[in-house]
Amino acid sequence: MKKDFVPPAVAALHGLGGDRNEAAARLIGEAGHPLSILARENDAIDDALNELTDALADGAAMAKMAALLGKLSAITTHYTKKGDLIYPLLATQYGITGPSGAMWSEDDDIRAELRRLNRVAKKFIDADKEENDSDAESKRADDESAWRDGVSRLIARIRSMMMREEKVLFPLCAASFSDEEWRAIYRDYAGYEPCLIGAYPEWSGASHDEAEDGRMAHDGDEVVLPSGRFTLRELRAMLNTLPMEITFIDVDDMNRYFNEGKKIFARPLMALGRDVYSCHPPKAEPMARELIDDFKSGRRDALSVWSERDGEPVLTRYMAVRDTHGDYVGTMECVERMGEAAAHFRK
Repeated sequence: MKKDFVPPAVAALHGLGGDRNEAAARLIGEAGHPLSILARENDAIDDALNELTDALADGAAMAKMAALLGKLSAITTHYTKKGDLIYPLLATQYGITGPSGAMWSEDDDIRAELRRLNRVAKKFIDADKEENDSDAESKRADDESAWRDGVSRLIARIRSMMMREEKVLFPLCAASFSDEEWRAIYRDYAGYEPCLIGAYPEWSGASHDEAEDGRMAHDGDEVVLPSGRFTLRELRAMLNTLPMEITFIDVDDMNRYFNEGKKIFARPLMALGRDVYSCHPPKAEPMARELIDDFKSGRRDALSVWSERDGEPVLTRYMAVRDTHGDYVGTMECVERMGEAAAHFRK
């Protein structure tokens, strides 16, 4: 974007047209709108900060302080949504880099300090379970006083960020983002936990016209899905790179796909197009039928089986594959060597 180009939304922010604050207020008042959700989360964060402030003023015990600070840790999901969905859009689509430069950095600093204070609080609580001499207790009192001062400063930083969101970020977004972009943000909220507000409210402005199945396509050499697109070459390479063996069995119990490469459990390509039960010995067939029947009926969604091959633990997972409506479309088997993970945790 040229430096001398002023996006219409930015011009509006400088009094050259429109009312950004009024636009933000309108969207915040629209139940379920992405901006309204962020504002609701800020209200919940404010309540959590008030609880923490009152506890500090009352000199509450460390256990209570730690619990309240742990509750406040949910703020990370609020900041993550901004960092993933808001700041980059302002910067890449509208050339507005201020928030991504300053506010994003402050968000990260707040999260880092919150993690540090939580770690220190845990050490205090763990130390309470041990005997301490008078010198240790004196140092503990000093350390705890410094910790409480740190919590107080953190509360002030979070409140300052909330004010910057209300006075700068929210109006900026309201004046900039299109309806289509807000719908995309609302859609992507589903991948993030709500921050202290329970479930996300429904938004009447969300588009339900583009159902997932309707947005899948085959465009020449590309496979187009709701969450992205890749060429057939890329898809094949990606599936073969996954550190596991994959089998897909369709709704009619037919073997339809194996990823390629050397396998723990051999899968001959000539088995493709055959029913899965033909690949099991007679004694195992009833168990396979029962598991797939459970997947089809909804009685079960997954089964994990641990075994060992050549002294290495192996995890085999059987999973029901369902579409966005919850309808059964097949069964997937994933086999993964777990020796590396076992060695890691032995260390």
